[in-house]
Amino acid sequence: MNNAGTGGKPKTDNHSLENFDFLIKVNLRSVIEITQLAVPYLTKTKGNIVNISSAGALRAFPEMTFYCLTKAAMDHYTRNASMLYAPNGIRINSVNPGPVKTLIFSRHNPPSEVVDIHEKWIKDTTFVGRSADVSEISPAILFLASEKASFVTGACWSVDGGHSVYMTPIPQVRTSI
Repeated sequence: MNNAGTGGKPKTDNHSLENFDFLIKVNLRSVIEITQLAVPYLTKTKGNIVNISSAGALRAFPEMTFYCLTKAAMDHYTRNASMLYAPNGIRINSVNPGPVKTLIFSRHNPPSEVVDIHEKWIKDTTFVGRSADVSEISPAILFLASEKASFVTGACWSVDGGHSVYMTPIPQVRTSI
């Protein structure tokens, strides 16, 4: 499972080339490199890969353009790599979660007004009105990694509470997440 990722380089303008280069390395290049390194082992074991993408790959989100671009590229890499490595018996899929309660937001200790705006935005942009718990995303990952999904490859599954279907703009609050 490729699960490394970040929303941006800390203390860097989201729209800078410095941030773009950082995100390409962390969110995309690392997935490609690990996949290439794992192919010999996965060929022997008939293993599979699940990439963790984002609902941001599926919708325009100008505040996080480069993040979304790397996740969309990962989805396209997933589709292409699934074709490339299928003759080796390797399946490759991705999961596109929406907002999930993880430390990626809270570890930066944002001010309470940013937390309030973020929580309202999540409530407004998910049909279920909240972030997911990790336990609500992991069953899709476990299924795709299991033999029960032996006929699933090249798929990008949204597990996002409807987040990718419609996304209102996030209020203009600068955060460095």
